[in-house]
Amino acid sequence: MCNNELSSTPTALESTIIRPPKCGFFPKTDSWLKSSVPQWVPPSPIPSSSPSTGNTSLTWPFTRTLSAVRILGGWAHHNPDNNTYTPLPEYDLVRRLGDLPNTHQIYSAKHTSSEANQANSDGFDIFDSDPNELVYNWTRLDQTVDSYLAAGITPLLVLDNIPYAFVAPQHREFIGFGLTNPPDNVTEFGIFIEEMARHLVDRYNEDLVATWRFRVGTEADGPRLGPRWDDLNFPGAGLQQYILLYDAVVAALRRVLSAPIVGPSNMAQVGPVNCSVCEQLFEFGRHLYNGTNTADPSTTGSIISFAALSEYSKSDNIGAPAQEMAGTIETMKQFVRLATTGKSTGSEALRIPLEVHEYGWAGWLHYNISSTWPAGAYGGAWNVASWLFMLQAGASKIFHWGYGFDNSLAQRNLTGTMGGKPLVSAWGWVLGAMEELGTTDGAKSNKVRLETDEVTHKNSEYSQDSTSGTGGLSSVATAVLPASSSPRMPSQATVGAYRVATPSENKLQYLLVAHSADTGFNTPPANDPVITWRLLINASDMPNSTSGGYFNIKDGPESIRVGQRALTRGNSIHDIILSDLEQAGGYAAGLLVGEDQNADNVNHMATETGQKLAAKHAAAYMEANLETLGPIGGTITGAEKSGELADGGRYYYDEVSGGLVLNFYITVPSLMLLTLSPWP
Repeated sequence: MCNNELSSTPTALESTIIRPPKCGFFPKTDSWLKSSVPQWVPPSPIPSSSPSTGNTSLTWPFTRTLSAVRILGGWAHHNPDNNTYTPLPEYDLVRRLGDLPNTHQIYSAKHTSSEANQANSDGFDIFDSDPNELVYNWTRLDQTVDSYLAAGITPLLVLDNIPYAFVAPQHREFIGFGLTNPPDNVTEFGIFIEEMARHLVDRYNEDLVATWRFRVGTEADGPRLGPRWDDLNFPGAGLQQYILLYDAVVAALRRVLSAPIVGPSNMAQVGPVNCSVCEQLFEFGRHLYNGTNTADPSTTGSIISFAALSEYSKSDNIGAPAQEMAGTIETMKQFVRLATTGKSTGSEALRIPLEVHEYGWAGWLHYNISSTWPAGAYGGAWNVASWLFMLQAGASKIFHWGYGFDNSLAQRNLTGTMGGKPLVSAWGWVLGAMEELGTTDGAKSNKVRLETDEVTHKNSEYSQDSTSGTGGLSSVATAVLPASSSPRMPSQATVGAYRVATPSENKLQYLLVAHSADTGFNTPPANDPVITWRLLINASDMPNSTSGGYFNIKDGPESIRVGQRALTRGNSIHDIILSDLEQAGGYAAGLLVGEDQNADNVNHMATETGQKLAAKHAAAYMEANLETLGPIGGTITGAEKSGELADGGRYYYDEVSGGLVLNFYITVPSLMLLTLSPWP
């Protein structure tokens, strides 16, 4: 087994590996950090623009970069009965020679002939070595990175849980994610990081590794890598320990890479209200700018190539994505400015990316909704609306957890119509739409002109890079309810649009969102209000075109095809299943978990009886699900070249404004993907 592969059933040899030149010393398969990127088997027809891929296993939609967390090791098994942790050092990339299995027998001052013969017969040499010597094994690292690259994904290598070799047993502390201590000796830990970087360069070449990013820790401000920075029992200790670690890691990477792309941990305690670690965070920023470098006291400052944070949802008491979603970004911008300019304020653009590396959108909310991860149209619109707040505030990239698929019915229908395929939730619909928008040659354009004929409820402007890092996003969003529908817009409404232009395909696309805290749950879908929107498009919205545009705007419908793909509570599959179960008796009939149940994954919102009932209609639900999915960007206009849009909307050339006008309708909550392109 010396080919960098691990068997599912370890042999005795694998369990007692001493010092192999090629093999791994992991006696188990890697069950926590898989050696492959997340995979899914899409329903048929595949909801993408590449039908030739068929029903093969694909990476998650909208996956450009994947965080490899806990890649170093430091794992532990939690024993809930007594709240203790069992260390799992066999997953570490480095161990002490004396801690390897059976080394106490092999590495002794003197060896018996039987021991020597057994070791030689197993293919190992006999060494008289220091038991504290570090022994590296890169098997799990290689398998993980190889699979990322094979899938076209750029790894973000997260240097968080510290291997056990660097933390003495008496110092070890644990939480659910494993070991939480910093290394006892950062210099020795730096040697390990240097060796890991050299291995990556040897295996993948320096030019490629130089494009990868390294993050030092996960939520290190507390308590994931030492004491919380605001822990009054250890005043200043958490930050000072982290500074020592960060400087040592940066120095180690610089010994291998001339310009490593490295940044600090994603920060978790930096909300705009009652920011408990802001004092320490800003002190860390000043250290990065001109503080004495602890790894090289003759120099000042340290490299910071990007900054990151965790942003789990903040809301008002009825569940709107409150402005605090943007407020946390504003706090982090002060840190970035301190770390790169020495000043906490300024009007110029940030010098490094500010990213959201953990984004929970509708998770951990404390408002009156029974679903923590809403799977219906309400949750999908909530998700995109919260993106607007963060991107408007200055976030340049937002990572996601990939909660897009619901296997609860598939597990009950493995050989039937569904064939084990999942239902795709509204979150999956969003990821699919963003995949469609993730053009490789998209260019930034001017702001979206989105208006209504009624009184303006909200007007916001921004222009930021897209979450995929390739397209352009910009928006001016206004929306109200028509007087005939309601005298006012729902409270705490968020409306807006993303736009991406694809010059190579002469294509212009918009993802529109309408969300309100008081529509979409605990109200019947028939009561969802309708917004009338007016979208104006001219040549400035189509950058990098050779002849003033991707299509002739003046010809209007004669030249331009408009595709509409909407997700509402009327066609969202989880909203449909919820409605069906309610009509069948709902909570009173023992079909739903809660009396005021919200759309969620089927196994979360339905009882066992309700799930069995829903599974009987799996084929119909799959067909309805496919109808909303694809092909994303499909054309569903009325008569060709008539200017008709769905539900009575129209588009036409407007002489006064000199642009193409689209008048259409969208319910609250909902999402709509618009695709404009020339007629074939």
